[in-house]
Amino acid sequence: MAAVKDSNVDDVVVGDDDDDDPVSEACKHDEVLQLNTNNFNLLTHTGKFFIMIFKPPLSYMADQAKLKWVRLARELNAKGTICISDLDCSKSIEICHHLQIRPSPTFLWYENGRKVRAYDAEPDPELEHFKSFVEKMIASNGTFIEKSGARTRSYLTMNLITLALYLAIKLPILVPN
Repeated sequence: MAAVKDSNVDDVVVGDDDDDDPVSEACKHDEVLQLNTNNFNLLTHTGKFFIMIFKPPLSYMADQAKLKWVRLARELNAKGTICISDLDCSKSIEICHHLQIRPSPTFLWYENGRKVRAYDAEPDPELEHFKSFVEKMIASNGTFIEKSGARTRSYLTMNLITLALYLAIKLPILVPN
């Protein structure tokens, strides 16, 4: 559904703030956290975020998705493991340009300041589909599979390959005479 390149938004400059844990204070019970150019990097720097990115005016299906998004926040923000949030591209042009957001709405999973995965779904996802995606992402605990073009790779697999190559270089290979 979303045409998004894998990238960080680290280039977007935000004001410095010395809060120790701004996510816990900003992400409230029963509310969708409103992200914008001024708070995006600060708030998404630590923690897990499921972000709906949209460009007004909203279509009927996007408007329905926004209503489901509010219900999702009411059900999941109370658990304290993720923050349901949204970003209005008309008010955050720099971030949306950097992320190359095209379709509206676009749903992204962010962990500790990095885009992990785009949620690809039907044109009109149901609340249960969102919940299922969140459960899978939380359960994956960093071993998620990221799709990049025609390639699919697991970060766990990439780490194992890197380790194998390192050991192959550092350890002498015994060849029978």
